[in-house]
Amino acid sequence: MLRLGRDDRLLPAVSSAVAFIGEQAGLESAAQADLVAAVDEACRETFPVLPNDDPQLELTVEGLADRVEVTLEHRGAARGLEPFLAGRRGPAGGASGLSLLSRVDRVQYNSESGASKTTLIKYLRPLISETT
Repeated sequence: MLRLGRDDRLLPAVSSAVAFIGEQAGLESAAQADLVAAVDEACRETFPVLPNDDPQLELTVEGLADRVEVTLEHRGAARGLEPFLAGRRGPAGGASGLSLLSRVDRVQYNSESGASKTTLIKYLRPLISETT
């Protein structure tokens, strides 16, 4: 688990961790890049709502047998999926809105008792075996 403050300079470390776990799990390069971009944007959308008294974003990256899951948890204002569904362009013309959600295979979101949890899921694609 990584604990991040509200600091964009930490995002390259997050990207490296996500890419490494994705590679170890067997994600193809394009799928890794999509997951890294989705996590980067999710972090950037979450930083502004972190509370001033405890601006911590907990990020967990898990490589499972059939997927990679990246979970972002924080206390403070619930953000929901609305920022991702807004359909706007991200910083410097980057992907955002529905385009961002298309980078992952599934998004799970829960907000309870002042804590929010968002999980981005990218499934491993089985390799097509050649028959002889």
